[in-house]
Amino acid sequence: MSKKSSGLLSFVVGLAAGATALFLSKPENRVKAKSVAKKVATKAKKVSEEYKKNPEAFKRKVATKAQAVAKKAVKTVKNSKVVVKTKKASKPKSKKK
Repeated sequence: MSKKSSGLLSFVVGLAAGATALFLSKPENRVKAKSVAKKVATKAKKVSEEYKKNPEAFKRKVATKAQAVAKKAVKTVKNSKVVVKTKKASKPKSKKK
């Protein structure tokens, strides 16, 4: 089984690498990726500085935002019209020798 999972992992990694290479093969996509990377680096630096300044306040801020996102997610799920039915899983039948 481990050979199957490692083969699948190799396939997924190869697929991701190929998709990345294809995306970055166009000059305009490289420019966009560089721009996004700069924005992310700037945001990460600001977040890091905020955490270093006051770790406890930062933790409270993150927790508050997480709770707001969780409430919004619950509300969205409750308001969705999709109904998911679950069926209790049955135990697999054992083979007799």
